[in-house]
Amino acid sequence: MKKLFTTFAQTPATPSKDSSEFKTITPLEDEVRVLKLRLDFLYDRVNALEKRLPAEVTLTPSTENFAVLNTGVGQIIASFKSIKPHASGTEFSIGVINIASVPLTDVEFGAEVTPTSGKWEERRVAQMLSKQNGITLPVGKEVKVAFRVPEIKPEFFKSFTLQAFVGGISYKK
Repeated sequence: MKKLFTTFAQTPATPSKDSSEFKTITPLEDEVRVLKLRLDFLYDRVNALEKRLPAEVTLTPSTENFAVLNTGVGQIIASFKSIKPHASGTEFSIGVINIASVPLTDVEFGAEVTPTSGKWEERRVAQMLSKQNGITLPVGKEVKVAFRVPEIKPEFFKSFTLQAFVGGISYKK
């Protein structure tokens, strides 16, 4: 992998066999090829890091386990709790636990629901039900967060993607 990060000088054109004729690879084409390799390498590294510390997680009603969500300030454990019909859509709730060493303040959650059809254009943004703009997540205690999503009934509810946005931290106990 060291070779990917070395600088390269102008190289002479090298012939390569293309059908029955020879094609000349210019130094610029060679440089583009090397840059593509570097980009692929960096893309793979970013994907590996995102898998280790996801900024969003996907949960389903059948999810019995939990997922760890990285907020940049600390980590939050999220698990699916309940689902029920509401008007022409669905109301669902999750349980979240702050596992950071300090309380997280002004936390807002974003959820996007995917129906069983799985069609991208049919996804809907769920509205977080909260009387205030953001909630405070104390350390180690589960907090229930409810959402409503229009137009997707519980029987067509496949999964949702969850993100957390943290406004601050508190050093008060």
